[in-house]
Amino acid sequence: VSTQSTWVFKTFIPSLFSHFEKQAVHSDLVTEWYMTLFTMQSFPRETLDRVWDIFVVEGIKTLHRITLGILHLSKDMLLECDFEGIIQYLKAFPDSGILQP
Repeated sequence: VSTQSTWVFKTFIPSLFSHFEKQAVHSDLVTEWYMTLFTMQSFPRETLDRVWDIFVVEGIKTLHRITLGILHLSKDMLLECDFEGIIQYLKAFPDSGILQP
């Protein structure tokens, strides 16, 4: 998943990928966030049920698409963050408010 998720991130959000590189946010940190993103701690149960239902039908591309969507929605804010800000955002993701209507 690490290589594939890194490639997807670099290909579809290159400006944010470059910013992460400049801030020394190693791809392993992003991969770790990615691998735990779809757990009970990150989303309401109903959302997780939908994500995993789609994952079973469509495969890993579902998780990539959702992750890219979250990073895209967060892009402007993340581009203003330094290393510490990026790490804090990723750790506090569900509480960041990005998914609130």
